[in-house]
Amino acid sequence: MIKKIFSGIFAAVMVLTSLAGLAGCSDGVPEETASAGTAETVTDPYRTDREVQKDYESITISGEHDVRILFINAGSADSILVEADGQYFLIDTGLGSSVPKVSAALEYMGAEKVDKLFLTHSHGDHIGGLPMLSEMWTIGDCYTAAISGEMGKIQTAIKNASLEQTILEPGHVVELSEGLYFEVLGPIRFNPMDENDNSLVLRMTVNGKTVLFAADMQHEEEKTLMRAGFDLRCDILKVGNHGNKDATSTAFIEESSPEYAVITTDRKVDENSAHKSICSGLAAVGAEVLITDEYDLGVLCEIAHDGTITMENAEWGHVSDDIEFVRISKEEQIAVLRNNGSEDLALAHWFIASERGGELFRFPDDAVIAAGSEITVACNDYKGEADYKWGDAKVWNKNKDDRGILYDRHGNIIDDRMSE
Repeated sequence: MIKKIFSGIFAAVMVLTSLAGLAGCSDGVPEETASAGTAETVTDPYRTDREVQKDYESITISGEHDVRILFINAGSADSILVEADGQYFLIDTGLGSSVPKVSAALEYMGAEKVDKLFLTHSHGDHIGGLPMLSEMWTIGDCYTAAISGEMGKIQTAIKNASLEQTILEPGHVVELSEGLYFEVLGPIRFNPMDENDNSLVLRMTVNGKTVLFAADMQHEEEKTLMRAGFDLRCDILKVGNHGNKDATSTAFIEESSPEYAVITTDRKVDENSAHKSICSGLAAVGAEVLITDEYDLGVLCEIAHDGTITMENAEWGHVSDDIEFVRISKEEQIAVLRNNGSEDLALAHWFIASERGGELFRFPDDAVIAAGSEITVACNDYKGEADYKWGDAKVWNKNKDDRGILYDRHGNIIDDRMSE
């Protein structure tokens, strides 16, 4: 069934003694090696096609469940939080710069920890937030697909987060609650040309409704799922690869025919995302298209016991509007903040982001800015006195415009300022 491996150990390679053993198994490029005077073909196990397991055929989906899904406005990135019967399941962590929103989403939904984490593939806009999130939140089991062109990158991220990896094969199931599961549909066939088509694709059926989480799946992976005979009809579709033009085919749209389609993106960053052809194709089958960059914290979906689906804006009030940037110096590599309010303010889970470089500073849990006072956040190269050190030698771009962004613990932008 599901095979566990420790994140620090890479799985042993499979040795095939003849080219015939490769038939129907691998699209990867084998390495030739000599052993005891004979040639052996060594195949990377993470680049081999997978046999669909039958676990999903033997489960009984049942019961009424309390389920909410927050499609987080994580910028031009992916992160989805599923709350089911009081447990919390995170699908991807977004970019490093997505952490203010992802952490706020966990607080907003009432999570105390991440019970299970699913990393769909190796791209930074899906796993980049893991290092900082793992410092802030307790994370339980960590799941990945069995296929990846960059499994080493995924395993290094998991190891550095002190987590344990669980490999998922197509057809496997992960129990979330009694009678409630994530069913693993893909990837089935390794795509050496595009890591997006090696995405972990999950399906959840709850309270009579089906949700399909397509990660960054594109046309080629869609074809493998359709050919495998999976029932791809769904009520809610997380659209593949941010709604880019080459990500969702007409055939897949017609086969899935969702009532709601959610696209995770920031169109200011990725102008090709939420492409009009994809939105039009989804609308043609009657889907309501929701795009995360139009929402504050994200798109909050609730599936009631009777199957009623509601989609709302996840919005959380500002912690305080009294904090502002005084200045950001790219020469000194410092950011100075002032508290204009009449009360001291705790800065735990507040962040400063550098827009150009995507660097992120998280205030320590005991950080406080006193009423009417200023604090300085400096990079390591700064020679003067500072209240907090960012850690990097340089953050603020010295040759180009850069913008500092201040986030509160609710994920709201409280202030922003150009560097000088």
